[in-house]
Formats: sequence, structure tokens, C-alpha cells
Amino acid sequence: MGLKDLKLNDGDIQVLNGSIQTIDKEEKLNQQIQKIVLTEKGNYLHQNYGSDISTLFGSAQGINIDGQIIATIRDAIDYFIGLQAPSIILQLFDPEEILYKVISISMLDSDPRGAFPLVRILNGITKNIDIQLNVFQ
Repeated sequence: MGLKDLKLNDGDIQVLNGSIQTIDKEEKLNQQIQKIVLTEKGNYLHQNYGSDISTLFGSAQGINIDGQIIATIRDAIDYFIGLQAPSIILQLFDPEEILYKVISISMLDSDPRGAFPLVRILNGITKNIDIQLNVFQ
């Protein structure tokens, strides 16, 4: 059994009937990936935690902005895998909470104001999980 995490919605802790909501397993892994990709890089406990994805919108970045977004997401998730590896030994992780590898990152849509990447990962029980990100400037 893994450790539970606080359930967040747009960065706010979720409360239902006076009780703080928690998550674990696949839902926890999904939230952790969304959090690292959508957090501005260097704006957390780790200098390299987060991504630079918000800097890619609103200016002329060239014709390959989708490629830049995908590379930025992959960098953030690779960093998360590196953070998670030593913690697996020290903490009780449920295998469903472990990010084993990224299978693919594809763009469903993008425009100058935002993007909608789809991240497909493989967790510790070798289950494919699709995570839809909504990234806005």
C-alpha cells in the first residue's frame, strides 16, 4: 500500500463534507505528472522541478512549437522519474504509483494560447495510462 497524497484541483486542496480528500495509485500518479509539467520550473523545492512549457506560448517560436512542447514535457517527466527512483527504496509505493516509462507524447491540438498534449505512460504494474494535459499561457 502506497502513501496517499492530497487531492488537488487547480492547485486547491479538495474538501468534501469537511474531510480533506486524498488520492493514491493511478490517480496519484496522474496528478504528480500533471503537477510537474504545469509547475513553472524552479518554482518549487527543487531548482529543476517543473517545466518551461508556459514560456512557449504567445510569441513566435517557429513552426515546430509542438515539438518543443513535447520535448519540454519529456524533460519534466524524465526529471520526475529521477526523483522517484531513490524514493521507491525509502517509501512504501504502490506499484500503480510508480512511473516506469513514457510510451508516447502526442499533441491533440495547439494554438498560440495553449496546447492539449496526451501523455501515454507505463506504470509499475505495466498498465498503459493516458494523461490528458491542458496547458494554457
